[in-house]
Amino acid sequence: MPPQFSNQKNFIFISLLLMVFILSLWLLTRVWLLVFAAILVAVCILSLISALRQLPLVGPWLQKAPHGVMVALVLLLIASVFATFGALFGQELFAQLDEMKTALPAAMEKLQQYLDHSPLLVHINEWLTQNNTYNPIQSMVNKGLGFMPGVITGLMNGMTNFMIIILLGLFLAISPSIYVNSFISLIPIEKRDKGRYLFQQSYQALKQWLLGQFVVMSFVGVCTTVALWFMDIPFALAMGFISFLLDFIPVIGPWLAAIPIVLITLLVAPDMVIWVVLVMFVVQQLESYVVAPLVQQKLVNLPPVALLVSQVIMGSLMGFFGVALATPFAVTLIVWIQIVYIKFTLGDYKVRVLGQDMQDMIDDKYAKARNLDSESVFEVPYPQDKS
Repeated sequence: MPPQFSNQKNFIFISLLLMVFILSLWLLTRVWLLVFAAILVAVCILSLISALRQLPLVGPWLQKAPHGVMVALVLLLIASVFATFGALFGQELFAQLDEMKTALPAAMEKLQQYLDHSPLLVHINEWLTQNNTYNPIQSMVNKGLGFMPGVITGLMNGMTNFMIIILLGLFLAISPSIYVNSFISLIPIEKRDKGRYLFQQSYQALKQWLLGQFVVMSFVGVCTTVALWFMDIPFALAMGFISFLLDFIPVIGPWLAAIPIVLITLLVAPDMVIWVVLVMFVVQQLESYVVAPLVQQKLVNLPPVALLVSQVIMGSLMGFFGVALATPFAVTLIVWIQIVYIKFTLGDYKVRVLGQDMQDMIDDKYAKARNLDSESVFEVPYPQDKS
């Protein structure tokens, strides 16, 4: 078969495959979100395996261990960590979370009563009503109070999806090569090395983002728990745990975590509300301007605008679940754009892929520092380095 007909055949097949994939994204959005979340779980497990194999003493021995044994070892370590945490704090944590389910509605009612009888807000509401003006304050309050039960219900009812994600992620981590090779087999043979490079860089970027995010989440959760405990605020452990979980969502997550903390404080210790808000503000400022920049400098650095835009788009399309996965999805999308479009389509091999440092650029066979003879995935020749 002449080369041009072969290229046309490949182009038609890839185009049809992309159309089917886009259609499935539209019709099976939630399913693909679950799959992407499972991929994050698999990346986390594989990252822990890689970290164990780099330990000074046992690392060389673990490198010889079968992959299945390493997965079992990682699961055993994770189970041990959770069991230790549960033995130390589990009973108190679950008791506090159970009490918070009844305390939060009471706190929201108290806040509504306070707003209804606040002299300043009463005058503002009367003036807006008399002038037939849209009341933004009451509208925001109603929306905020109406949003909280949905958030709490979503957190409580997400256990089924969580179990599905864990099981899928476990299957992906047990045999990652099977799924990667299956996808790579759809790429023309002469381009498969570049396909593997794309998967490798996506994995590295997600791994570094997960590590950095876990560090930031741990900082926020520990600081919130300790601060509330020192201030003698009830449910300190539960509220710190909620702050830890919701901080997985950059920018928006800390504000969501602040709502139940302020409401509970308003109910049980109204005289401490200002101090609690101040402490939370300090913790968030330390996260935003000290901890996160230090972590991002070493790992993955995403601009805030990209984070907000991805969260708005994913949230409008897929709700709270989409917001939670917006940032890792943005990381993957940026890596794919940098590699598939900028590197292999435009031929700009000087671009630094998200998460790479200078040493990674030197070791990268598809970077400007390397002398390549191969062509790109989309037939764009690499400009030969004259030096």
